[in-house]
Parts: sequence; structure tokens; C-alpha cells
Amino acid sequence: MLPAKFEQDEERVSKWIDLMKACSTGDAAKVNSLLQGDDEIDVNQQDDKGVTPLLLAGRGGHTEIVQQLLNKGAQVGAQCKKGKTGLMEACSETYTWQC
Repeated sequence: MLPAKFEQDEERVSKWIDLMKACSTGDAAKVNSLLQGDDEIDVNQQDDKGVTPLLLAGRGGHTEIVQQLLNKGAQVGAQCKKGKTGLMEACSETYTWQC
């Protein structure tokens, strides 16, 4: 289900859905394309379960996307309705992170 503030703006909805899909599947090029110069996409927008693009990228271990989202202001402490954050999801997986 989409956030209520998107109900009247089809283009914004489409971009946000594309961002969520790209973060989930690890499509860094698509994420970069969507975020490039577009301040319309809110990287902290949550779906009806409280899931953010950062949480999806962290869950999948997509470090390049995580970095892109952080560079655009993604909040590492944003929690879904189950209380999980992108940082928690990334740490719960067995990925090698570079600092």
C-alpha cells in the first residue's frame, strides 16, 4: 500500500515505487538515475509497513545503494513497524562492509 501523501501524484508514486524496487533488487544504476538531481524523491519515505529504501538496500546487502541513499540524506535510525532499521538489517546479514 502506498503512503497517503502520494495518492494524487502518479509520477511521484511511480518514481518512489521504482526506487523501492531498485533498492530491493540491488540495481545501483537505477537508484543513481532516480536520485540524480531529483529532489522530489524522499529517500526517507516509508511504505505502509514503515519500510524505507535504506532498509531494503541494507537487507539485501547492497552497499553501493546504501551509500547513495546516505549521501541523499537517508536516516539510518528510521524504523519500520517491526522496529527494524536499515542499519539493523545490514548488520544482521553476513556481508563485508567497508568503512
